[in-house]
Amino acid sequence: MARRKHTMKEWFLAVNPWSLPASAMPALVAISFVFFCKLRACNGSPVNGVGEIYEVNWLFGVLAFFGAVIAQMSGNLFNDYFDYKWGVDVSESYGVNRSLIDHIFEPNTILAYGFSMAAVVCILGFAMAFSLPSVQMWILIAIGFVGILLSFSYTYLKYKTLGDVVIFVEYGLLISLGVFFVMTGKLNATVLLVSVPTGLWVVNILNANNIRDRFVDGKNNPKVKTAPIAFGAKPCIIYYMVCGIAAYVILVADAVFGIVSWMVPVLSLVSIPLAIKNFKKISKGYDPGMISKLDAETAQFVVFFSLLVVVGNFAGAMI
Repeated sequence: MARRKHTMKEWFLAVNPWSLPASAMPALVAISFVFFCKLRACNGSPVNGVGEIYEVNWLFGVLAFFGAVIAQMSGNLFNDYFDYKWGVDVSESYGVNRSLIDHIFEPNTILAYGFSMAAVVCILGFAMAFSLPSVQMWILIAIGFVGILLSFSYTYLKYKTLGDVVIFVEYGLLISLGVFFVMTGKLNATVLLVSVPTGLWVVNILNANNIRDRFVDGKNNPKVKTAPIAFGAKPCIIYYMVCGIAAYVILVADAVFGIVSWMVPVLSLVSIPLAIKNFKKISKGYDPGMISKLDAETAQFVVFFSLLVVVGNFAGAMI
């Protein structure tokens, strides 16, 4: 029996497009911060902790942005494959990708799809790396290698209560560090202070997902130990709120220490009503049905919050 031809929509939905802000927004925040640093340096007032930036490779910034998104696509595909193979994702699960559960794709097809996306990322990474001086080339290769390794091993580490750590390192730190590096040639930790607030909200995407799925995941595979399964719903609900509040506090601290313009924390205040709405929803997380879509809604919040930071960086550079 011949296999039916998959539509473009099916291929697109297989990568969980609703979650892609998790990678796109940290990259965009880093690009906007490079713009802020460059313009401030040109105006004779370099950003604290960064110093003067003479050259910026904007093309590499664009390539790194798409590389980060494609890397997440790869990670999403690997995660769905392993969740399905381990029996964690079943037809009764809330909000899971239906590509495997409904037999739209064969598991091996999803796995091959994930490896093909990883290959695209490697091609982009090596294309940039081989155009850099030797030391910078190896730094970029090392950053890329860690990113691919975390994407592939994420599901296993998630089952060992380390998913939040992986997500924070990859999306809160690694993406922005890599984007800043390929654009400026500088390995500078200051950009992390600007990207961590977005990274904390990205962690909340996973946290909301795991709180909702804690009963089903543990029932389907007793070996699975996500944070809500290991520690219970209440600490993770508090954890969601702490991460959200900390994001605003860090932006204020960034402005106090001259890392970003005051435009950044001021504009971020516009998102507070939506953050409070999410806090109210997560407080009802003891009932999975009450937060059935909160992971996707948190991803939407990441877009809104991060764009305010981006606009703040661009506006702050102009004044």
